[in-house]
Amino acid sequence: MIEILLPENYSSAYTGALYSIDKASNSDPYVVEVIDSAKRETLGFRRVQFLNNNRINIARYLSRVLNPQPLHAESGWVLPEGRSVEAQLLIDDEFTPSRTFTASLTNLTGNMLLSKLTHRTVTPHDIDEISLFAEPGVIKIKVAVDSEKTYRQPISEYNHSGGLITYNFDVMSAMRKGYDPEEVRRFWLYITLENKEIACLRYSVIPITSQSVRLGWLNPYGAVDYHTFRSLGRLLRTEKDRVVRGSSVQRVSTVRSTYVWEEVLSSGYLPLQSATAMSSLFSSPRVWRIENGEAQLVDVTEEMVTVSDEEQLSTLRFSVRDAEPHQTQFF
Repeated sequence: MIEILLPENYSSAYTGALYSIDKASNSDPYVVEVIDSAKRETLGFRRVQFLNNNRINIARYLSRVLNPQPLHAESGWVLPEGRSVEAQLLIDDEFTPSRTFTASLTNLTGNMLLSKLTHRTVTPHDIDEISLFAEPGVIKIKVAVDSEKTYRQPISEYNHSGGLITYNFDVMSAMRKGYDPEEVRRFWLYITLENKEIACLRYSVIPITSQSVRLGWLNPYGAVDYHTFRSLGRLLRTEKDRVVRGSSVQRVSTVRSTYVWEEVLSSGYLPLQSATAMSSLFSSPRVWRIENGEAQLVDVTEEMVTVSDEEQLSTLRFSVRDAEPHQTQFF
């Protein structure tokens, strides 16, 4: 018989998926089966042997089933799929209690907004994600239009059972709370759990133009952040594969040229705190372009951040292009 110490619930699937062997009745090897609790499917096997402080790391099995995607298609409360997985171990025909692991890089605890981006730029027709990790209770969202000191009007209410939850926020629903919806340029959202505030978001509303580009990216908390950027135009980039020929005299010959269209985007001037939060898109494993209700993967290239010390403002400027699949061959 083997006794296992379990990780905390809602631990990171990448850094917190560690089970510790507390004690074992003998030193014989054990075969540990990793089970997807919800689907009752086997994710993998581990052969382990009891040693002091021996750990079973199941991160590589969990990462295979995580598939975070934008949830922008429709407004309302959503239990986000693909951003968490419930798993347990099977050892000697006995199951350990189930644990939920998330796509966050850190273990989730307490009540928190799953984002550091609290100042957001949108157009009137955008849908924004507000992702939370919260204990059971009633979540309320209220809006103050034009000034954070104005009356907070209710937007939505949800009786949450606990864990991950996302509210797909229709920007126009907040603008309609203003005296003249078409003239609303800023508003504040307040999120409370059992009447205790857990987050405040400030929104800047910009007119939609042909240069508006909406991007979403997977942030370090396993949720999706968004920002509406301004396109500065498209450029044609040439990528050449070259080979060197000759012995005494080297000749460089171009054997293949690839032409790729890229689009240059700018965030506009932002407070340094917002620019720092948004810079996580440069290291994000997934970035999407949101257009006509569809999300298309893109690659980010040539990122640059410009900081103005005088005004404490920053600008993110970078290029994006359609994502290319990475193909790797092993022999």
